[in-house]
Amino acid sequence: MKKGIKILAAILALSASLGVCSCSRKPSDRTIESMAEERVEEDSRLVSQKEMSDGSIHYVMESRERDLTYEIIAYPVTTNFRGYWEDICYAEGVCDYYMDDVMKVVKTCPCYTVNPHADLGDEILFYIDTDEDARAVASVLAKCNEIVSDQFNYTPDADLTSHKIMRFEVRVIPGSERDRVFKPSEYDLYVYTLNGLDGEEEVYEKIRNNLNPDS
Repeated sequence: MKKGIKILAAILALSASLGVCSCSRKPSDRTIESMAEERVEEDSRLVSQKEMSDGSIHYVMESRERDLTYEIIAYPVTTNFRGYWEDICYAEGVCDYYMDDVMKVVKTCPCYTVNPHADLGDEILFYIDTDEDARAVASVLAKCNEIVSDQFNYTPDADLTSHKIMRFEVRVIPGSERDRVFKPSEYDLYVYTLNGLDGEEEVYEKIRNNLNPDS
């Protein structure tokens, strides 16, 4: 009997770690709201839900503090253990909230480009040829940090480079590499992530170190 209890406890612990709801029916509104209360620091409420053709359920959450929405997606478990596991897409909602303001600043920089050789989705890409270019990019990214620093009003002391909070990845690449077709992992050599903290000089030092790792 004790062995059976231990096995059941292990299954429940594993389910909790994966975010699996123990019920075989779809998660209730209250269950979703409780997940948001426990795992999202910003106070929010459930405003709508939609069942998709793949069996997933998209719950739209709305901040009680500002005009920000994000989704909690419940996916059906495909094993013998019936239930759902959820994906809390708060970071995506935060990025969407700041994206327009960030891109307005980014597009003022002549080093910003859309490279047909890059496969970076919505990520931000700069090419720099001179130290003057590096300074210009640093100035722009410092202004972007000022924009996203507003997030600290809703998640104080959070790491804004975390995938759970917000992640704006920027690639600052030497102009000599402009026509090169990179492997996806190679772009990480030139990454700078907005953190809401760095000023112009801090950004400049970081992107120059990325481009000249031996200097």
